[in-house]
Amino acid sequence: MNEFKFFGRLGADPEIKYNQNGLAITSIRMAVDKFKMVSKGQWEKETDWFTVDFVGDKAEKLAQKYKKGRQILVSGSVHPWSVETDGQKKKGFNFSGKQFFYVDEKNRSGQSEQPAQTQRQSSVDFGEDEIPF
Repeated sequence: MNEFKFFGRLGADPEIKYNQNGLAITSIRMAVDKFKMVSKGQWEKETDWFTVDFVGDKAEKLAQKYKKGRQILVSGSVHPWSVETDGQKKKGFNFSGKQFFYVDEKNRSGQSEQPAQTQRQSSVDFGEDEIPF
């Protein structure tokens, strides 16, 4: 299975572009927080940054609805890449978004919004020493 799920906040407004065939492509930059235990009872927050690309109708809706700072849950597929430039190999991953979900209930004007799609609840198992509260 090749799937990712990220929950975080937008670090910038979504950037929408159109390819030569008129297909919308939107890139979002996401900040995803994680907590690690630095000593017993002491937790430290770290933030990872990801770029996720959406195409088509979802790309246009995402660019219209979301702004910097909004909470979002995205899922999609991961695509590894590698390139060699001047004798140096570089490797990385592209994240292709398939779905996105509203997480915060109000937009910046204070109006309630309906979720883009419903989501199933899932549980995560933490060890006793891994719970950040």
